[in-house]
Amino acid sequence: MKKFSRVIIVFFMFLGSQSLILPNSLAAACQGQNNFDLKNAEFSGMAWAGDYLILLPQYPGEFSLPVRPRHGPRSGCIFYVKKDDIKINGSSSLTLQTIRFEVKNVPGNWDRNYQGYEAIAFNDEDVFLTIEMKKNRSYLVKGRLERDNNGIPTRIYDVDFEKRKKILKISRKSNSGEEALIFIDGKAIVIHEYSGKGESGNSPFIVRSIDDGRVGKNFSVLILSDRDRITDATANDSTFSKFWVISRKDRKNFFINKLRFEIQNDVFVLSTEEEIRILSDGKAHNWEGIVRFSDSINDGFLVVEDTNRNDNGLLWFIDLQGNHFQIKIQ
Repeated sequence: MKKFSRVIIVFFMFLGSQSLILPNSLAAACQGQNNFDLKNAEFSGMAWAGDYLILLPQYPGEFSLPVRPRHGPRSGCIFYVKKDDIKINGSSSLTLQTIRFEVKNVPGNWDRNYQGYEAIAFNDEDVFLTIEMKKNRSYLVKGRLERDNNGIPTRIYDVDFEKRKKILKISRKSNSGEEALIFIDGKAIVIHEYSGKGESGNSPFIVRSIDDGRVGKNFSVLILSDRDRITDATANDSTFSKFWVISRKDRKNFFINKLRFEIQNDVFVLSTEEEIRILSDGKAHNWEGIVRFSDSINDGFLVVEDTNRNDNGLLWFIDLQGNHFQIKIQ
């Protein structure tokens, strides 16, 4: 018994001296400048939190110290950059900063079917995220954004899996989920990434509202009928009731579409108003996130590639004519 007690004491001394980051720990050591290799970051979404661009990796738990394997929705790190630091056609490289991403109440049986986060959106300081699973469902979870006295993001916390909302998948594809997430009149609106049941050709995309903790009815919206995927959406422009989505025919043909929406008697009416064809550079891309971006000179969009495996770059600016420019990241 004495020998066993010494082992326990030594174990806890080891934990204290090494400051180990355990699965789902709320002390992910990632505050400050990014020290991670982003080549295979698998970014899946972006959103503005005021003047700060938040970049969401599909597996935040892989970005923690020490690095954790891809098993379940661990706490970890996500990335941000201040808008003023983003320079289009600039010669200097952009440095992403990291903040803590803290989850709680994760079910113990999630490791096998979890396929990562797919979309992020802010409603004031509330943050909402969609999660993709292997089986016939996705989830919506909610957390909070914390800032310091200067308004700089410090962490996303209280991402509570106990209060998750289940969203049944529509498509037959196992590797699919709710890729676009926006807010309209205080409701979370999700768009499934594949049209119809994952079959090409004149199939509607499925739009669903989530209000007061309930998943609302499906709205089949026949838009962009020649596209196979919608990969993200910008925030809603509440003044004009419009937002933009990025869609694709294949990995070399991407489009940005302005959509106008109305909710009439609980019916979601969505129509295409404008289309920008992203001019092809002959390379295969997998642009997974989009936000609006403008400064004193430029007007257009920022899009993020999931990985930089082929040295295509991670972050891009696309102007309103469809030209795209790589933004270098250290």
